[in-house]
Amino acid sequence: MVLKALEDNVDAQGVLQSFAGGRTPHWGSLIYHLFPEHLSRDQTLAALSQYDAELDSYNSHGVVGYRCRVFTWTEFWVARLLAAVERPEGWERLRQCAKFTDGFGSIPERVFYRGELLKLPFLSAHAAYIWALNSLLVNRQGDRLAVLTNLPAGWTTVSVENLTTPDGLKVSASLRENKITRVEIVNLHEEVRQIDLVLPGEPAERISLPPGETFFRKS
Repeated sequence: MVLKALEDNVDAQGVLQSFAGGRTPHWGSLIYHLFPEHLSRDQTLAALSQYDAELDSYNSHGVVGYRCRVFTWTEFWVARLLAAVERPEGWERLRQCAKFTDGFGSIPERVFYRGELLKLPFLSAHAAYIWALNSLLVNRQGDRLAVLTNLPAGWTTVSVENLTTPDGLKVSASLRENKITRVEIVNLHEEVRQIDLVLPGEPAERISLPPGETFFRKS
């Protein structure tokens, strides 16, 4: 029923609208974390990528008005969706939107037409920021687990600790001069997890990880 509803909401240009007959993608168009391979994904992300040169950011709703020039939390959703398909521009979308903070690092719900920030802090924006950043560093789609494969140019030495995936994996890893020197994966779930582990510059490795067990490799 959900898939049928999605099909009914895709317009003639292949863009997923929030409802049948919609003309502008909105919150309901950001569902691709559940359906990452949906045929409307790329066209919808393109429609959600209207650049605002004055603010050096994107308006993911395509709505320019006093109360809704930029919605930060939906922008972070877009960054996460780009991370899911390992498109490096997700980092730029994260950077361009993360700058809308106050002196204490609070992220607003949205940015008004003249750049004023509304609702500091806004929990959904902070949560979406962490969600996007986590996915840009460690991405899990089906059995595939990609660790530090989608880093910005120049990031040659990186270390992450205890990042979790939606299906209960806890991942730590270190990258030094573009080579993985350590990777640790803990299965926090009560079921066996099948993992196609993808690391920078290495072929995929198939792992079967029982509940509570740890995969560890150091070089």
